[in-house]
Amino acid sequence: MGTNRQKVYLDVVNIDHYDLILGVPFLQQFGVKLDFRHETITSGTEVIRSLQVGEEVRTAKPMKRVYTGTSAKYQWAEKDQYE
Repeated sequence: MGTNRQKVYLDVVNIDHYDLILGVPFLQQFGVKLDFRHETITSGTEVIRSLQVGEEVRTAKPMKRVYTGTSAKYQWAEKDQYE
């Protein structure tokens, strides 16, 4: 999130119009704070402005999907780690 890089385990599902949904346990574990009044997200000392209605989303660099077993669960890793 922001410039912070962590390896995390994710369950992947196809949900229209959402790239990723972060749950409360993730937010607590990594100390992420949502400030709805100022429309910001704080991760550590980094403050990230939230997207405004109608604002275009900037896309992150592509990620490589790494299959870790026979279930429908995937672990995501930065693409450049495997090239």
